[in-house]
Amino acid sequence: MKKKLTAIILVCVMMVSLLPVIAYAKSGSCGENVSYSLEDDVLTIYGTGDMADYSFDKTKRAPWYATESTIKEVIIEDGVTSIGNYAFAYCHVLEKVTIPDSVAKIGNNAFYLDYELQDFTIPENVSEIGFSAFYSCRKLKHMEIPEKVESISYIFEYCENLESITIPKT
Repeated sequence: MKKKLTAIILVCVMMVSLLPVIAYAKSGSCGENVSYSLEDDVLTIYGTGDMADYSFDKTKRAPWYATESTIKEVIIEDGVTSIGNYAFAYCHVLEKVTIPDSVAKIGNNAFYLDYELQDFTIPENVSEIGFSAFYSCRKLKHMEIPEKVESISYIFEYCENLESITIPKT
């Protein structure tokens, strides 16, 4: 009985120790002049300039990574000029992303393994789409590449339901 009570107390202490991580992910900085806020299942990115780049390395992941399994929508507000590398990677339930015309670059692996992403429009001002930007976005069905984009590389790998891609003649 004593071991069982000790185990229960230990589990409770471990759960309480995770609360600061969850609270930390609600708002903060994600670039020099770019910030984020997370309310319910919507992540909003706002400010001016470029978002920071992140990576696969656990110590360099996006600040909202601890709550990525709850994010269903991302709204990037006007003024933000780039989406960083791995910015929304592993947001497995992300369905919708709103990107303003101010965004000119989508970083490498920006939407990596976002299985549910289906409602997405790349703005006309985007001139650069990074390597594997939409890797394994399984629910994407249609995509239009803007005129300003000069090259693409593996951006739709494992997008198994992609029915059409419109690429400009240039």
